Amino acid sequence: ALRHACAEARRLGLELGLHNTVGYSTTGGPWVDEALGMQKVIWRALEIDASSPPAPIRLPKPDQPRAGGWGSTRQITKLYTDIGVVAFPIGDAPTRPDQVVDLSALLGPDDQLDWTPPSPGRWQLLRFGAAPTGSTPHPVPDELHGKTLEADKLSLPATQYHWNEVLRPLERELGTPLGEHLRHFLIDSYEAGHQSWTTGFREEFQSRLGYDPLPWLPTLGIPITGEKEPTSRRILGDEALTKRFEHDYRTLVSDLFYEKGWKPAAEMIHAVGATLQFEPYFGPFDIIDGSALADLPMGEFWTRNISGANLPPNILGAARAAGRRVIGLEAFTGRPEVSQWTETPGGLKPFADAIYVSGGNRMVLHHWVHQPFDDRYQPGMGMGWWGTHFGRHQTWAEPGKDFFRYLGRVQTLLQRGEEPVDHVSVGGAHRGGDAISWRAFRTEVTVKDGLITLPSGRSYRLLHIPHQGAITPEDVEHIRKLLLAGATIVSPRPLHSPSLANYPACDARVAALAAEIWPDSDADIAVGAGRLFPHDKLADALRALNLQPFVRIDGPANRLVQTRHRRDGDLDIIFVANIDQKAAHDFTLSFLRPDAVAELWDPETGRILAANHATSQNGRLRLELALRPEKSLFVVLRSNSSAPAGPRLLTDSRLQFAPLPVSLPDPWSLAFASAVDSVPDVNLSELADLSTHAAPAVRHFSGTITYRTRLVLDAPPAEGKRLVLDLGDVRDLARVTLNGQDVGVLWHAPYHADVTGLLRPGDNSLEIAVSTTWHNRLVGDEQEPADFAWGRDRGPERGRALASYPEWFLKNQPRPSARKGFVTWFYHRADTPLRPSGLIGPVTLKETL
Repeated sequence: ALRHACAEARRLGLELGLHNTVGYSTTGGPWVDEALGMQKVIWRALEIDASSPPAPIRLPKPDQPRAGGWGSTRQITKLYTDIGVVAFPIGDAPTRPDQVVDLSALLGPDDQLDWTPPSPGRWQLLRFGAAPTGSTPHPVPDELHGKTLEADKLSLPATQYHWNEVLRPLERELGTPLGEHLRHFLIDSYEAGHQSWTTGFREEFQSRLGYDPLPWLPTLGIPITGEKEPTSRRILGDEALTKRFEHDYRTLVSDLFYEKGWKPAAEMIHAVGATLQFEPYFGPFDIIDGSALADLPMGEFWTRNISGANLPPNILGAARAAGRRVIGLEAFTGRPEVSQWTETPGGLKPFADAIYVSGGNRMVLHHWVHQPFDDRYQPGMGMGWWGTHFGRHQTWAEPGKDFFRYLGRVQTLLQRGEEPVDHVSVGGAHRGGDAISWRAFRTEVTVKDGLITLPSGRSYRLLHIPHQGAITPEDVEHIRKLLLAGATIVSPRPLHSPSLANYPACDARVAALAAEIWPDSDADIAVGAGRLFPHDKLADALRALNLQPFVRIDGPANRLVQTRHRRDGDLDIIFVANIDQKAAHDFTLSFLRPDAVAELWDPETGRILAANHATSQNGRLRLELALRPEKSLFVVLRSNSSAPAGPRLLTDSRLQFAPLPVSLPDPWSLAFASAVDSVPDVNLSELADLSTHAAPAVRHFSGTITYRTRLVLDAPPAEGKRLVLDLGDVRDLARVTLNGQDVGVLWHAPYHADVTGLLRPGDNSLEIAVSTTWHNRLVGDEQEPADFAWGRDRGPERGRALASYPEWFLKNQPRPSARKGFVTWFYHRADTPLRPSGLIGPVTLKETL
């Protein structure tokens, strides 16, 4: 199957990729055993009273954890390795670090501890060990349930073993170089949970931090382990010291994820000629490092609410800083309660526009399921209860191509060039700037001609280093080095180190360096060839450097009108979207390019017009715009233009429409086309919602309904006027044909078609092919008895499954019931309300400028 897929991909010029594990999360497989799987710290606690006569101390191994996480069998894990044993006195005051006693060498093979407390009172004993987390990739086929584990993310041998098990069989079967066949490998959503230990972790900790973590392990709790179950968090020394250890511990886990897990994986993928696509979030690792590492950094968005369609700034900022011009998105992921074969391009467009203005520019559709059955079995397979349901069996698959053309046009422009940014922040993106990790700050940042420069070629006027007073002495020294080399930096005065490494000398070194560099006020100062803004007021620093935003929305601020800017040579490309689903908005855009020529590009139609009403004022180019709800367009700036001047775009909310005297003297004739149903033609004297029709076959119809009638224009239109056909309420897509001429597809409201030049005085033939969703047909099927066995019912929101394929289906026999649709997942019940359907209208003709 893979060989065939690779051959087809080459023949069709497609990119073919593969997830690296069974299911979609994360990195693992049936080849991973407990010794190569993820590990965590577990412990057994015992209190003793040293005031009592000495007695033998038995300290058994901790209880083995159960495997956890999504899709887990909850089986008890088996592997166990001792880490160490410690003891400390229990009293009213927090335990001092020097009171923790390492008893590891005194623990015998029979779990007996040969030890007498050095002082009376109560003592706490803790036996620490490492055990598998039991985290498993998911979802897995039934035959692999309980036999599949996630690979250890902190171990280089485990990482290499896993990826060799993925790549080497493919190389054997497909030949080399593998990248000519499979162009990319994907690490999707990280859902493997936390990991707090690996073989050699204690030694790695000591080597990097300079102190032994074992005496500090009693502080382990939720902040470090990430366990969902409550665990005790003990204070050692004081809260500040405990937080320092937690910082060191979390930092090392994050670093090892990158150094021993993600980075060698990317290197192995690159070695076979392929690239890495990665959703670098939701795990105990650095999102910025992960985003910079990926060849295609990815976010995701769901179709539940428009506010959730937003690319995280850290992914965007880190990807840009690393020179990644394309940022992918797991796109239109749908929960079952909102994706019940009810999706439409018009309903999806606001989510697309919202994610485009937030910085994403390559949709990776979730999902497009293979349909292996005969075409009479529709809508067919889905991804369990999840949506959105794209694919060739969608009722609107053919007219919906205009929606995909729209996505393609937007992405084509948003992938051009790169997004100019004037500042970069360390540790996280701020105010629309780029982002680098602390690792990149220490190893990759240089200064050239006064600009902060990265290996990607990106350069910035300003480096922003935010912190809460805690910064290592090594990082303070690097700040000084950059300042002396000519960097402009905004960063508040450091107060101490966040780490226990070399404590307390580290704090003294930070204070001494800060005294040399930072002034006693917030006033910016020269340091060497550089300039320091000694505070964390990024906006003030940008203002002082006169770093204005290139694109600005002037007038009343409205967060529902948003922009995204790319620069490609002489072209400035600005995507502008009104993501308001209800209201039109008039506004003024201004650009930091006063002498440019502006053009308006409509990604729905491909139409390009000169924006002759743009004016220069106060060093900026100003352009008045108005957008209808859910409308978007591009403003393209260049030095000169040959685009034609013309009337305003139909999308302009300021257009005034005047009704024209027309009549529809004939009834509407309706012809029904469906892959699974046959419905006789119907005549309607008036347009109406078909879900209220008396005939059940019409009421439950899903597919394409072609409406035909005669439109009579009483008089020719006025000279210079444009004619617009307004279809009113449409459910859900409409292809308009007028006098035999294809006018195009209208796939979202308002359903307006420019018919200038196509209408003639007198009779005109009008044909409107309306595509509905599958919803009403599937509700209609629930009025009939089931001719199959139900699987587990997950309730009215998530639905229920087909338990198995019925005999009549497997044997290709006639269907025994009157059901029309065939699905593997059922969202609908007999009492599920129908949705409005068809051309509801009213249909009117209007003229405008």
